[in-house]
Amino acid sequence: MPPEGASAEQLVKSAKAAVAEGEYDSAIEMLNRVLNMPPNSLSQEAQEQIGMARELNRDLVKAKVEYELYLKLYPNTDGAKRVETRLAGINAGKPVVSAVTKPKKTFKEGSEVTTFGSVSQYYYGSRGDTKITGATNSKTRVTEQSALVTSVDLTTRWRHNQYDDKLVIRDAQTHNFPPGDGFRDANRLTSAYWDHEDKQIGFMTRLGRQPGNSQGILGRFDGLFGRYAVNQTWKITGVAGVPDDGVHSPITTNRHFYGSALEFAAPGSNVSGNVYAIQQVADGMPERRAVGSELRYFKEGSSWFGLLDYDTLYHEVNIALVQGNWTGLGGINFNALLDHRKSPILYAETGIVTADPTSNVRRVRELRKLFSPGQIYKNVDTITADTDTALFGATKQVSLRWQLGGDVRLSRTSATGKYLNDLGVLSGGTPASGVSYTYSAQAIGTNTIFKDDTSVINASFIDDPTFHGQTFGITNLATFRTKYKVDTSLNFFHSRSNAKVRTIKMTPAIRLAYQWRENTAFEAEFGVEKTLTDDPVGATHEKDIREFMFVGYRWDY
Repeated sequence: MPPEGASAEQLVKSAKAAVAEGEYDSAIEMLNRVLNMPPNSLSQEAQEQIGMARELNRDLVKAKVEYELYLKLYPNTDGAKRVETRLAGINAGKPVVSAVTKPKKTFKEGSEVTTFGSVSQYYYGSRGDTKITGATNSKTRVTEQSALVTSVDLTTRWRHNQYDDKLVIRDAQTHNFPPGDGFRDANRLTSAYWDHEDKQIGFMTRLGRQPGNSQGILGRFDGLFGRYAVNQTWKITGVAGVPDDGVHSPITTNRHFYGSALEFAAPGSNVSGNVYAIQQVADGMPERRAVGSELRYFKEGSSWFGLLDYDTLYHEVNIALVQGNWTGLGGINFNALLDHRKSPILYAETGIVTADPTSNVRRVRELRKLFSPGQIYKNVDTITADTDTALFGATKQVSLRWQLGGDVRLSRTSATGKYLNDLGVLSGGTPASGVSYTYSAQAIGTNTIFKDDTSVINASFIDDPTFHGQTFGITNLATFRTKYKVDTSLNFFHSRSNAKVRTIKMTPAIRLAYQWRENTAFEAEFGVEKTLTDDPVGATHEKDIREFMFVGYRWDY
């Protein structure tokens, strides 16, 4: 599952991969995240994909709602023709969507084995030139990135009338070319797990490195997850594992966690969710003991998701989130987000900064020699900020070709308090950031310049306590002769700080894609980012030119 903050492109791509693996619930969750974002160039595709995912998941009532919503939002498009066909199939009792992948081998009646995945290689490069004139003069040229990233995604699935087993491996190797220090090769094994489901008794288990981000699990981990269906409405889950911090992580604290949840989703109900409890231990000391709940509500033209995570060790709310998407009168599609969370999440290791720097404390077991657990919890709570984000937006199809939208976003970060370190010295403390407002408007059009193209025009005004800024962007995605895609964009940014520092940034870019065969595609992107900064107080003028690119291929099998 992509992390919070993932782009719409990342979510849609991951959702498609999940559909190919038969993980329809995960795909639906990711696509809902896209649809809860402000309208963007992938909203239309996500709306079609979520209907397909629900249909494949045999949730035909909700699939029908998604398809009908698509036809309201995107009539008279090529996609509408496909959706009308699928909707007609559901109405006739003959769903037409079938699994994307085809079995490679069938070895006996009632059983099948399927192997699918992808291999990709992309070279990423960027370099920057910086020239400073005025009170000081300098000129530098730096290679910022020169790396070949090779990714392998493999899923083998064995299906039987009673059993469903999957072996999933996802790995990415980064080979860095730049000379000098600071760059090293890295390998990232993101998934390596065995998934087994017994459909007769309603039991599922997953063992190995796997994604988290639900039921109180805050990220990728190595361990065991299990689920048992008591009946059609209630399921019990259990989890135990070790967080995956990466092979090059500076974190050396030994951690493990365990937890349980009760899931509920009555057939035909618009409400589903879970309640959970989870504890994480660091070097023998509990550092997270949370209870929480995730709730989802879905009804024609409306979907909502809520999350509450409360830590009983710190007596603080870690995360409180509500996001929704609904269609109102006049066909206006609204979206809203309220997000309150600790930043970072409350962990004992955060308290290392409260130790005397000369004590060379690097892990929780060393921190415990200086403070009692109660004092560690107090210090961590004192130095951890609260971040709040709120967003409200709306979009409406105003013509056959155009839809208009806009949103208002506010964000703020709280102050952090001073703490008493082990030497009895009062240290730390940061002021609150104040409230930052962003006002955005967007227009999305189809068939604007070329046949079946998509154009996105957006503009934003930023009112921050430390600066005022404006952004403007235009993007066009066009397909030629079904095999060629050209994505061009131009983005402009201007800001002026309270200290009268003025920044202007312009970024033109072009992305090219060629679908060589049904399962093989080549991609490339080239762009330039030019930044001019004038500092009248420091009497300097800075000019930065950054060139960036990537080129590569992807083979699906």
